[in-house]
Amino acid sequence: INAEYMGVIILLVFCATLGTSYLPETFATLRHTAMSHRAAPKRGGASREPVPDVPQAPMSDLMLRFQQYSSQLDALHDRRERLVKLSRDVNNESKKIIFALHRTNPDMPAVEQSLESVRKMIAEIANDVPGMWYWRFVRSFGQGLQEYVEAASLYEFMLSGQLLSKQRLDAQVAETLQRAAETCPTQNTQFCVTDY
Repeated sequence: INAEYMGVIILLVFCATLGTSYLPETFATLRHTAMSHRAAPKRGGASREPVPDVPQAPMSDLMLRFQQYSSQLDALHDRRERLVKLSRDVNNESKKIIFALHRTNPDMPAVEQSLESVRKMIAEIANDVPGMWYWRFVRSFGQGLQEYVEAASLYEFMLSGQLLSKQRLDAQVAETLQRAAETCPTQNTQFCVTDY
């Protein structure tokens, strides 16, 4: 059974369970598909007369709904992929910061610039995750945030000899989010790094 037949069969079963009036349209589509495959030439033989196309029935509400669901799922998967990529970038840059801080004479201004670029990436993540979606996508970007917290904590300890407080960490990220909101009015400014 090829994929086209399989899709029609699945649709038939689904429509039968719902008891919708879409079944006659589905049978017409199935008949049209079967007839068009019959017109294909046989091995070594001459081709038969092509069967005229059966006019397609207009799309039902059920099909329109499934197309909407399909586009919504595609958008969610695209968003998840963007978040995974950004998280990977945050993770890699944070590891580079940690390795730079482990050197004997770390270049603190360069590390601060790197931390600022990581905060900008976190602002991109925050922009892609509206408030209600945070917990849905947190597994996609949580690892990058954890690595950033480690890098920022080590930087603070190397700079001042004290541990980085939760309030100070959130304030640093909030400041970056506010600057991003000035250029992008749809920027999410309620993103909290330490929620995870």
